[in-house]
Amino acid sequence: MRSLISVLAVLVALAGPAAAAVDKAPALATRAGAAPDPKQLQGGAEAQSLFDQASAFHHGDGVTADLARAIGLYRKAAAFGHVTAMSSLAQIYGEGGVVPIDYAAALAQLKAASDLGDAYATFNLAVVYYQGEGVSLDQAEAARLYALALEGGVEEAAFRLGRLHEEGEGLPYSLEKAAKYYRVGAAAESHAVRERAAKALARVTKKLARRGGD
Repeated sequence: MRSLISVLAVLVALAGPAAAAVDKAPALATRAGAAPDPKQLQGGAEAQSLFDQASAFHHGDGVTADLARAIGLYRKAAAFGHVTAMSSLAQIYGEGGVVPIDYAAALAQLKAASDLGDAYATFNLAVVYYQGEGVSLDQAEAARLYALALEGGVEEAAFRLGRLHEEGEGLPYSLEKAAKYYRVGAAAESHAVRERAAKALARVTKKLARRGGD
C-alpha cells in the first residue's frame, strides 16, 4: 500500500491546467475558493462558525496561522457533522506536522463525510481506493464510489468512470459505456473536465470506428 500523502497532502481544485494535464492525474474534488454549498455544510450555524474560525487559523486568513488551534476547531465542527471540516482534517492527518501522520484517521474522516452524503469526499475516497493509497487497491470499490460522486454532482467522476470502462478496470471493458460517460463529461460546466472528456471521447470514437471496420 502506498502513502496517502500524494492524495491527501494538497486537495487541489478540479479546474485548471494541472487537472487537464494528464488523463490519470490524481486531482481531488474540493470546494476550495468556491462559495459555501448549503447542502454540503451540515451541522447548523454553530458548526459553520467553528469551521470558519478553523479555516482562518489554518490558512492565516486575517489571523496568525495556528494549525493546532485550527485542528481543535475543525474537530469541534466535525463533531457537529460538518463535512468540509472532516475533509480538512483528512488533509491534515495525511500531511502530518503538528499532529503525527495518521492515515487511518484521514480515511475515517473522509468516510464519515462520504457517509453523510458529501459527494466530494466520496470522490476523494474513490481516488484513494483506485490508487491503493493507504488501503488495499480496490478498483471495483473506486468505481462504485465514482458513480455515487457523479450522482452527487462531481463532474470529474464522469471522466473517471469512462476511463474505467475504457481500460476495463473495476468495471467491464466497454467502449460504448466509456463513450457514454465521456459524453457526460464533455457537457460538464468545468472547462478542464470538458476538455479531458472531449479528448477521451474522440479517442474512443476512433476505436469504435476501427472496430466497426474490422
